[in-house]
Amino acid sequence: AASSFVPARRVPSGRAAAAVASARTAPRGVGLAPVIALPLVAAPVVEERAPDAVRGPDVRGLRAVDVRPAVAARHTRARRLGLAVLTVALVLATVGVGVAATAQQAPLEAAGHVVLQPGETLWDVAVRSAGPGVDPRRQLDDLRRLNAFGHGPLDAWTVVLIPSR
Repeated sequence: AASSFVPARRVPSGRAAAAVASARTAPRGVGLAPVIALPLVAAPVVEERAPDAVRGPDVRGLRAVDVRPAVAARHTRARRLGLAVLTVALVLATVGVGVAATAQQAPLEAAGHVVLQPGETLWDVAVRSAGPGVDPRRQLDDLRRLNAFGHGPLDAWTVVLIPSR
C-alpha cells in the first residue's frame, strides 16, 4: 500500500512535493506511485509494577518476568484437585448414609398390638409403648414402618402392631 505522511507544519517542496502529489492521484500499484513497506515502530511498553510476590526474579537485568500464568496454572490444578476430592467425599458420604439407613431399616418384629381408641393418636401409642431410654420419636418411626402407616391421621379402632425393640 502506498502511503505518505506529511506533518502538518511542514509543507513538502521540490521532488518530495511531486512524489506526494503523484502518490495521492495515481491509482494504487500503477505508474510512478511507489509501494513502500514501512517498518512498524513499536511504542515503548510501560510495564505496570506488580508486587514482588507476583513478579519473578530479574532475568539478566533485561526485564522482570511475569509469573502470573504459572500461578494461575497452579491455582487451576488446585481447584481441579479440590473439586475431585469434594466429589469423592460427597460420594462416600452418600454411600455411608445409604448404608446407615439400610442398617436402620432392619425388619421389625411385632411384640404385641394395641387398638386405637377414639381421640387417641399414634403419638400417644408411641409414648406409652416406648421402653425406658427409647426416644418416642424413634418409636413413632418404628410404628409407622412396621404397620406401613403414612403421615396422615388414623381412624379409631385401628389395630397397631407394637415393635419388639
